[in-house]
Amino acid sequence: MRRLRAATAVFRALRVHAVRACVVVWVAGAPVWGGLAARAWAQESAPATAAASAPFSSTSTVAEASRGHDIVWQFELADSAMRGGYHSLAERLYQEILERKDADDAVRRRAALGRIDAWIAQGRGADVALALEAMGGGRDEAWRLRRAVAHFLIGMSTRTPAEEQREFAGMGELLRDLHPEMFPRDAGWLFFLRGMAALRAGNNGEAEQNFVRAEAAAISEAERSMFRVANWQAGLAASEPTEDLVAKLQETAERYAGRQLGLLSTLQLAVVRDRMGNKSRAVAELKRQRETMPATEVELRDQTLLLLGLIAGASSEDGRQALRELLERGQNIDFQRVALMRLAAAARVDSAGSSADLRRLLSTLLDRPAPHPLTEDLLFFRAELALRARAFEEAENDARAVLSRFPGSSRMRREALSILASSSWQRPPRYRTAADYLAQIQALPEVSVADKAQLALLQGECYFRAGRQDNTVEDYRNAAEAYAAIQAGGVMPTGVSPGVVFFQRVLALINARALDAAVRLLDDPAARAGVDVESWWQSEWNLARELQLLGRGAEAVARADAMGPVVGVPAELRLRFLWLAAQVSLESGRRDETTARVDRVREFVQGPQGAELSAERRAEVMSNGLLVAAEAPLRAGDRDGARAALERLRTEFPTSLAADYSYIVEAGFLAAENRLVEAMQQLLRFVDARPGSRYAPEALYQAALLSIQRGQKEHLDEANRLLEQMAQEYGEDNYVFQARLKQAEVKLSLGAFSDAEAIYRDLEDKFPNHADRPIVQISLAGAFMAQATVEPAKFDGAVSRFERLMANESLPVDLRAEAGARLAEGWQAQGNTARAAEICWEVYHRFVEDPNAASPLGATGPSWISRAIFLLGDIEERDGRFENARRLYQSVIDHGLPGEKIADAKIKRISAPVGVGG
Repeated sequence: MRRLRAATAVFRALRVHAVRACVVVWVAGAPVWGGLAARAWAQESAPATAAASAPFSSTSTVAEASRGHDIVWQFELADSAMRGGYHSLAERLYQEILERKDADDAVRRRAALGRIDAWIAQGRGADVALALEAMGGGRDEAWRLRRAVAHFLIGMSTRTPAEEQREFAGMGELLRDLHPEMFPRDAGWLFFLRGMAALRAGNNGEAEQNFVRAEAAAISEAERSMFRVANWQAGLAASEPTEDLVAKLQETAERYAGRQLGLLSTLQLAVVRDRMGNKSRAVAELKRQRETMPATEVELRDQTLLLLGLIAGASSEDGRQALRELLERGQNIDFQRVALMRLAAAARVDSAGSSADLRRLLSTLLDRPAPHPLTEDLLFFRAELALRARAFEEAENDARAVLSRFPGSSRMRREALSILASSSWQRPPRYRTAADYLAQIQALPEVSVADKAQLALLQGECYFRAGRQDNTVEDYRNAAEAYAAIQAGGVMPTGVSPGVVFFQRVLALINARALDAAVRLLDDPAARAGVDVESWWQSEWNLARELQLLGRGAEAVARADAMGPVVGVPAELRLRFLWLAAQVSLESGRRDETTARVDRVREFVQGPQGAELSAERRAEVMSNGLLVAAEAPLRAGDRDGARAALERLRTEFPTSLAADYSYIVEAGFLAAENRLVEAMQQLLRFVDARPGSRYAPEALYQAALLSIQRGQKEHLDEANRLLEQMAQEYGEDNYVFQARLKQAEVKLSLGAFSDAEAIYRDLEDKFPNHADRPIVQISLAGAFMAQATVEPAKFDGAVSRFERLMANESLPVDLRAEAGARLAEGWQAQGNTARAAEICWEVYHRFVEDPNAASPLGATGPSWISRAIFLLGDIEERDGRFENARRLYQSVIDHGLPGEKIADAKIKRISAPVGVGG
């Protein structure tokens, strides 16, 4: 066992650059059967793509923090665009949700209704009617109200009295059984339609009452303006369109040309011609009126421009010019708001050119000396366009302008906060900032209970991702609180089940290291109310795995055994817990219990419930059971017993992944016993026999690591040859990347710095988006620095790279701290002590002194920070600034950084009286 620990320490001492693939965690999708041997001798591992084929490593039910959350984000953005009057963007966002393969029926229905509302706002009655008729899920109140609106829109645009009568009759029939209490958010439309029905019946007083109530119930200024404009349009179209009416209106328009009656008659004439199918004539008459009407007729000019824009359409040049003129020079704010919405609807938000045109118009209006009456709307629309174009800084500036310039107005407050939250989420992620904006939205008085649940889910997701990004317990706790608030509220976000929220809450508690709280939650029947069995068991699985990893394996097995009687659990989940118990017993060194539990797994697979599993899954579990059965005697030192189990595995399942991996496992134990040559031979024989195995590249990689461990030049040359073979024969990008990266390290060990530099440059060029590219960059900078004494020009290349890495806030803090410390050491080696001190101070300030300057440190960052502090302390001592040096050394102790004993000794030496201590 001492040799095993020693082997482990040797491999841990190697600098780790490769992807870890042997950590036994369900969430990571790694082999549940890798066992201690794999972890002990292979702290570095090649990219193990085969891990996904191990039992229970599928990610379909993995503890993933974003299950359904991005759909909720899309709804928040679409709803925000809808409330703000950006109906074309809302339509596209709802459409994107509908096109998602993972959207369930509830999500699809809500998205379909949202898209229909966007069409209603754009006056597309025929599209609304077709979509409603195609919808499934029953014709409830929401469906009937929207169908009534479609009848109204179609009726307003029909060409014959009979068609108009039919549509309005259909509207009246649907309105009969609808009441305002049914529609907390859509009551305005119900009142508006009632007003239109009363107007057609000649009940002007009742119509006016309903129009007033519609405006009062509107959910936004955009909707209120729509009601007012629709009421005005209905007044123009109140008469039946006939040729006699055309003749009378034309005669009046000509007789009273230039006067109010003539101008109003032209408007009515244009509406009638358009309804009769003569759009071009209607547009021509409106254009002529715009050009000839007196400048004093401001109100009728606004009406003329809006009607021209509506009839010609915002996508036509005539319509676009009219709406732009109305927006630039108009006086009627409702007409201007509708003009803005129509221009936005016509701008193709997925087309850079048309969106840019609209952004330029908005900027022109906002940059005028006198503030535009729609400044708040213009800022919001420009922010939405910028967000869509991923111009995050511009989007946030406009959203903040809405909040700062209109502090007393809540009209656009939610929309501005939504833009800020979404931008914070999308740009290099600032999850906590996004969560803060979401909390501000939740606090708004107009936010409904359902919306609060949706926002809480997004808030939980933000904190969860912040925790995952920076490994911060507090963020996970905040996420758990957000999920708890959803459960307490009793209302689930659309498309999200109680099981998902419960699952996320348990997972957040686990990651917050609050395992006892997770246990209490799982054991609480009230908290599990409404939670499906699968989500419950998946949560139990994650808890059990964490308990196992923390050495509480017996508790994990006890919970797994206690889950046995629960009914309705899929075979796959039951099998996971049986396997967990077998693995815990293996890792605990209980050989007999391991054998018994593996037998239980095999019996389950071969029994009635095993029939639910696929043939491939059964074979996979059976073969891996034999691998565990072999690993148990290996751990106990019984090589004969292990050899018999391995022979059985390789005979019964010769082409299985478990059989392939068994060679790596066996080699691991040989390496742990310091039988490095035998281990290498085992790995290379496996590669020769099974070159097409998915584990062949990993075997080559491990063989190279063993050769490196042997340490002599000929062994390093052999490692280089094996890594070259891996890169040449297994051409997948990740294999090539890892092999080349390790080759460069070998070159550095051999002192071939220029060769290492060439490899790093090649990796930098060929893998610009690889997750480990920053490691290549810092290694390349190190290779430059190593050559600086011979080639001074290399020093500048090293400095520029280290500086960029240290300043890049999107990189892990550990890597940034390393870049800073190595940069300081480089300047010191060049004899520039002053510059070295500056860099050391910057490292100290960025990563120690300023608590808000960086994310929490990881495993290696503290050591690099200590190196920088000690270097700065030495410089301060040499310059006679002993108190500064003492404070620096004390900071090592205060912050628990590596080297506390050294720091304490230095403090005592500085503080000792002259002549004391020799």
